Amino acid sequence: MTGHIRKINEGKWFIRISAGKHPITGKRIQKSRVIEGSRKDATKALHDLRSQEYAGSLNSSNVTLDEIVAMWLDAPTKGGRERAASTKYHDQKRYERYVHPTIGCKKADDIRPVDFANLYQSLIRDAGLSPRSILHIHSILRASLNWGWRLELVKSQAIAKVVPPSAQLSPPRAPDTKVVLDHLEILKESSPDLWLAVFLAGSMGLRRSEIAGLRWSHIDLDAKTVKVCEGVVKIPGRGSITTGTKTGLHGFARFDLHQTSFEALNSRYSEFGQRQLAFEIKDQSDGYLFSSDSLHERPIDPDLLTKWLRKHCADHPNIEPITFQSLRKFTSSALEGGGVDETTASALLRDRPETVLRHYRAAKQSRVRIATLQLGDLLSQ
Repeated sequence: MTGHIRKINEGKWFIRISAGKHPITGKRIQKSRVIEGSRKDATKALHDLRSQEYAGSLNSSNVTLDEIVAMWLDAPTKGGRERAASTKYHDQKRYERYVHPTIGCKKADDIRPVDFANLYQSLIRDAGLSPRSILHIHSILRASLNWGWRLELVKSQAIAKVVPPSAQLSPPRAPDTKVVLDHLEILKESSPDLWLAVFLAGSMGLRRSEIAGLRWSHIDLDAKTVKVCEGVVKIPGRGSITTGTKTGLHGFARFDLHQTSFEALNSRYSEFGQRQLAFEIKDQSDGYLFSSDSLHERPIDPDLLTKWLRKHCADHPNIEPITFQSLRKFTSSALEGGGVDETTASALLRDRPETVLRHYRAAKQSRVRIATLQLGDLLSQ
């Protein structure tokens, strides 16, 4: 019951789903609608039609795990927003690879806790998955089955009795300030684009996807602020697409620009404006800060930023390498070292409080180790 969308003409769409077979004639049943509006309206209508058909045709005695997970992935999030394309893609691939071959076709109400436990043990023993990967799979199954239970498509709550393996997370390690400064000093001369990306990542904790998604319409040079509200992710088969921030509405923020960032952005904006005028384009508000095309109409591939940084680090092996992910750890560590409380750090990094707590705990442990060595040096004099 996947369905499809076809454009009839401007502002009008045809949607259709397959609704099984007629119980007497055996002929295939199809449900269709004509929708007026945007493609987004048509996509929502298609989802609603699928949901209505599922709700009317399925009951808790015959719905399979495959069907529950498919409906859950198609359903809006608790906040009513469409599920992020990258999250949906990775969750679906993870489910199809590790769960579907063994218990996917089973009726959801027939799956017992021992079936889930045996699946997890098999994935660890035979597929070599880590406990952390099992936790990802368990979270997909738990969320989808709880969703099905709330809609009364599933009666069993077997998944609630399953205890997944615990994952031991290693303490996050942040690069030292001197390491980041050394890289920035070299990049300012060799690669101004990468220098700005690294500076934004280190000074505001921006994710790689958020850096790639920055548009000039997000920058207010008069007020010296930047709005973080979009990201760019790469999905196999679909290329780079623009999405919301990784943590949804919680990830939206407006930051004051540091003078260094402001001067760099102001200079870039002037250059961008001159380039637009050369092509006789008057509106330059919606171009991307980082782009591979001359008019900055398309965002840069986030993987390209990573390749640039990886090559830079390879060219300077005498300096400890950094990544965009480690720069967020640096931001968290620097905030902790500056006495910023965890609540403020969570707001700046737009992360879950428990994630920030892990970074703060690791930073404090690091300071304890350094202090111990310093005390040893003092007593050795």
